[in-house]
Amino acid sequence: MSSSYSTTGLLQKFLDDNAGKDQVRVADLMAAVEGRAYGLALLLLALATLIIAHFPGISTIIAIPVVLFGGQMAFGRANPWLPRRVLNGKIRMHTMREVLSRSIRILTKIEVLIAPRLPRLVDQRAQPVLGVICLLLGVLMANPIPLSSYLPSAGLIMIALGMLERDGLFAAIGFILGVLGIGYDIAFFAGLSHVIMHIFG
Repeated sequence: MSSSYSTTGLLQKFLDDNAGKDQVRVADLMAAVEGRAYGLALLLLALATLIIAHFPGISTIIAIPVVLFGGQMAFGRANPWLPRRVLNGKIRMHTMREVLSRSIRILTKIEVLIAPRLPRLVDQRAQPVLGVICLLLGVLMANPIPLSSYLPSAGLIMIALGMLERDGLFAAIGFILGVLGIGYDIAFFAGLSHVIMHIFG
């Protein structure tokens, strides 16, 4: 696939190229995105968190690969590593089509705002810093605090889109959303502590 494709273009082409198949491997999807696997993986994980976060424990489960990928980026690994068993794992094309089609509909509304800018914030030299940020966002996503996964997930979506589309401004906004997520957690614990002290103090 040409790297000139937008994110939605990459996803749609993947669906078109595999339209006649009953199943696809995880490795097929990773190979289809031509060096943009980190951004795409983080984007789909974050979107999944927002879409199905109402199921208890889902955000904690999804946070595990986010932390894994963020750690690999922080240590400078060029492409994400996954166990061979995971890479060779097969996903029903029907399920893949539903997930990617829904993601495409969401991203189409966002992509009109994206443009290449502030490239130094998302180039190869920035990857370790972005990795640390994504790792921290993954930790926040795993937090069992009610509604606490939404801000870090939104921040991760912005950072992932920034990486995919070379938009440093989107990545910066994602960082700000992550900071707000930290603030939300601090405020929650501060409020909880105050209530406990009021009851038992």
